[in-house]
Amino acid sequence: MNFRSGERSASSISKEMIPKPLLLVEDSRSVSNIIKTQIEDRWHCDVHVAASFEEAIVLLKSHRKEYFLAICDLNLPDAPNGEIMGLIKRTGLPTIIITGSAEKGEAHKNSYANVVDFILKSQTNSIQYLVEQVGRFYYNKFTTLMIVDDSKLSREMVAQVLTNQNFRVLGANSAEDALVVLEQNPEVKLVVSDYIMPKMNGVQLTTELRKSLDKSKLAIIGLSSDNEPRLGLEFIRNGANDFLTKPFIAEELILRINQNLDTMKYIEVIENTANRDYLTKLNNRRFFYYEGEQIRKNALRTKTPFVLALLDIDHFKQINDTYGHDIGDKVLIEFSSLITKHFSEALSARIGGEEFIVAFTQPIEDVIPMLDAFREDLASQSYEFDGQTLSVTVSIGCNGAPDKTMDGALKVADEYLYQAKNQGRNRVIYQDG
Repeated sequence: MNFRSGERSASSISKEMIPKPLLLVEDSRSVSNIIKTQIEDRWHCDVHVAASFEEAIVLLKSHRKEYFLAICDLNLPDAPNGEIMGLIKRTGLPTIIITGSAEKGEAHKNSYANVVDFILKSQTNSIQYLVEQVGRFYYNKFTTLMIVDDSKLSREMVAQVLTNQNFRVLGANSAEDALVVLEQNPEVKLVVSDYIMPKMNGVQLTTELRKSLDKSKLAIIGLSSDNEPRLGLEFIRNGANDFLTKPFIAEELILRINQNLDTMKYIEVIENTANRDYLTKLNNRRFFYYEGEQIRKNALRTKTPFVLALLDIDHFKQINDTYGHDIGDKVLIEFSSLITKHFSEALSARIGGEEFIVAFTQPIEDVIPMLDAFREDLASQSYEFDGQTLSVTVSIGCNGAPDKTMDGALKVADEYLYQAKNQGRNRVIYQDG
């Protein structure tokens, strides 16, 4: 048996931790050690190993309700013909099969509804693929998909395939219904839509969805039948990410879905890199100017509140000079964490050095107590870094009058920040318009 890492791969999932254990049933100690080590290193979850059918029974009796997944070899010393799958079936535990035979793997996958996937031990990259599939399966439960098809049977068949992969699946029996479901469930990440539906077809639905949601926010996979070969082109031209021709193999649909979700994750990572401050992980100046401008313009148009607050850490240069830049960086990180805690509903950013900004859409009489609470919380805390203890305060300038330009609004807030510094620091100075 050659259990290697190489050819079959899955894209890395951007999560880091799985809080539940899984069951690994494998009689080869060397193979189980490799799998256990790599899964625990990658996902920080516990892997319970059974080397036989009897050991699997013992572990399942003790931990069945804790496990989220089983990984099973079909050939065990006391169960050489895949008997382990009958045991796992009775528990209802989702399972990934690892086997040396594609024929046996396929047969057991078709026989047991709880089989998520099977992986050939002889394939290169087998372990890497297995490790990534573990994470993918667990985190699929946080991903919502929608199936749009006027055929209840087709909808339920596709939904069952995706539910077995641990996705949360919603259904819509028409394009019009899909629009309502999506409005009620904005967390939907991917839509699988048939073409032929009454009133609005799948291509028209795609066109409608693309008016407000681009490919980085919602993936769309169109479905068309054999005798409509050009429909796939129409789907793509009108904004679909992908398409499949009916009838299709369930594994191909899963593969297409996974590829599109991975692409969306890559885009999210790129956008975060472009829009986030590398140190504090808050939004950066560039992102704030774009998003803040949209909020400011909307406030002017709708005559609703728009409040800008500039926050500057007091004596930050002294902190750097006294304790060093490493400690200064840790202060910035802790300060940013407190901003996120206090102003989770507002738009916040680090706009340079020790200067931060928060935009609120609440009346200034509500904002000022929030800023004071933040200031007091910060001042009351002592931070210990590498044996050094220090306290931090902040000066805040606040502008509650939307200006004709973002720069104008910021200039006013900056003037009040300057006053806060001059009046002794650790205070909020504001204009209420």
